[in-house]
Amino acid sequence: MPIEKDIQIKSIQMQDDTVIESQSSARVGLAIKGMQESNINRGDLICHPNAIEVSPEKLHANFTESLF
Repeated sequence: MPIEKDIQIKSIQMQDDTVIESQSSARVGLAIKGMQESNINRGDLICHPNAIEVSPEKLHANFTESLF
């Protein structure tokens, strides 16, 4: 988000190790296919379609609480 475009995340890395998932607040590196680096900005979100509803007054999001 904000560009509504399908992408593929080819891999996720944490501290130079490849992982299949990460926990909330972890810093990760993503290998993304289908998006130019120039189209990605700080604060952009990667999410499933319709996972987030944004309006000028409210932000609605579905999330899973982390145990950490």
